[in-house]
Amino acid sequence: MATLVTRTSMPPFEEYVNEIKDLWDSHWVTNMGSKHRRFEVALRSYLDCDHLTLFTNGHNALECAIEAFGLTGEVITTPFTFASTTHAIVRKGLMPVFADIKPGDCTIDPSSIEQLITPRTSAIIPVHVYGNLCDIEAIQKIADRYGLKVIYDAAHAFGVKLNGVSAALFGDASMFSFHATKVFNSIEGGAICFKDSSLKQILNELKNFGILGPESVERVGGNAKMNEFCAAMGLCNLRHVEDEIKAREKVESRYRDRLSGIKGLTLIDQPSGIESNHAYMPVYDKPLIYYPLSTLMLAGIREVLIISDPVSLPSYKQLLSDGATLGMHIQYAEQPKPDGLAQAFLIGKDYLDGDSCALVLGDNLFHGQDLTRTLMFARRQIEEKGGAVIFGYQVKDPRAFGVVEFDGNLNAISIEEKPEQPKSNFAVPGLYFYDSSVCSIAETIQPSKRGELEITSVNNVYLEQGSLKVGILGRGMAWLDTGTPEGLLKAAEYVEAVQSRQGYYIACIEEIAYRRGFITADELFSLGENLGKTEYGRYLMSIAVEEHT
Repeated sequence: MATLVTRTSMPPFEEYVNEIKDLWDSHWVTNMGSKHRRFEVALRSYLDCDHLTLFTNGHNALECAIEAFGLTGEVITTPFTFASTTHAIVRKGLMPVFADIKPGDCTIDPSSIEQLITPRTSAIIPVHVYGNLCDIEAIQKIADRYGLKVIYDAAHAFGVKLNGVSAALFGDASMFSFHATKVFNSIEGGAICFKDSSLKQILNELKNFGILGPESVERVGGNAKMNEFCAAMGLCNLRHVEDEIKAREKVESRYRDRLSGIKGLTLIDQPSGIESNHAYMPVYDKPLIYYPLSTLMLAGIREVLIISDPVSLPSYKQLLSDGATLGMHIQYAEQPKPDGLAQAFLIGKDYLDGDSCALVLGDNLFHGQDLTRTLMFARRQIEEKGGAVIFGYQVKDPRAFGVVEFDGNLNAISIEEKPEQPKSNFAVPGLYFYDSSVCSIAETIQPSKRGELEITSVNNVYLEQGSLKVGILGRGMAWLDTGTPEGLLKAAEYVEAVQSRQGYYIACIEEIAYRRGFITADELFSLGENLGKTEYGRYLMSIAVEEHT
């Protein structure tokens, strides 16, 4: 029998039957009956928290917590989470603002939070990812400094402790999910653990239509009460959760023993002081930076400057080194804080040394049969005629994008940011080609109202000069922006579909290096060998072997 990541843990059948047997006597199957009350008590004990309220699921729990705290305006959160986190914020009429994540453990990066705070910010909703706890101390210091609430999405962190302290005790509140796929489940279910005892009544009212008594409705609420059958499953599974965690620990240990040391695979290590629930074992076969890097390589570019924050940069250096194994020359530069895309030209001025260049955003994915031809057109354009080339990608609703208008000769006429009345249906993706004057242009522009050096300001200078061309990413092209949870999910689904159905890898930088003549077939085979027995490594070796047959 196969053991799946999403396989639901269940108690012995007889145990559950025995637990629910008395429901046929009471006929009390919902509305916070005896099972519900017992389950709350048992969870408070297990999670070591004083205040806890049960819900139908984690999503409803998070929505009710947001409402109970009276949050308004903007909420800072992470894009690296399940869609539910963001949806809860939006459904409560708030604006999600996405901070960056730490590459080491995929949790929200505290250094990126503070710069996103505005007078409209009311809270931070960080996410404990794969059981990895966020930087609790740093986040709390920021929240205290600005008077913000902190609500943790702890859906992955049931039973996790930091230096002996339960994850349920951090922040103003923590949301747990008891969905069937979690390390602990009640079939469906969730809970909010919180510090302020006065929230208990508010949360109970919100999950039960605001009802206080038979003839008393004090607030507008919904129906988010956990039923007795789910509570009974929770009671049963709670008796076995420690055994479940130990079993998962053995599986994780086996994965780590057999996968550690394989080049090309990255395993996330638990920091010291963490008592893990071993719910997930993330393994990465292709870092996100491969996608923008592959775009530059398809344009024949071999000299690359990677500009990133001080936290992420060491990971990129470790992964790519100087690029020699790819027949490239890669250097690195720090951007202390994100002051706009155009700042890249100030940081990279000495590196460019008067040459033309291309700029691609690190979270953009481009793919399609004519991509290489389109990129080479842009490169030849700026090398032979100067100016700049941006790209147009047709979208159904361009109002959420930067929009470019152009004539029949592909000369740009106008560029607008998120216009209410778009002049075209062509959005501008995060890919740009510029001639040697781009650095001097960047030095002349002023920060926008956001306090950033906008790439649009650079493009507008070229537009005013009449030297801004547009390359069209046609119907056979895919452009995916992974900067939001929905975008990341769509990109993952697209890549998986193409790779599984067609049998070749998207953004395989080693293959591109070989196809572009940066490395030999023997060098490609060696790169595949270094990746051990991974599917990715076998793919590289198979390409190299094909050239000798």
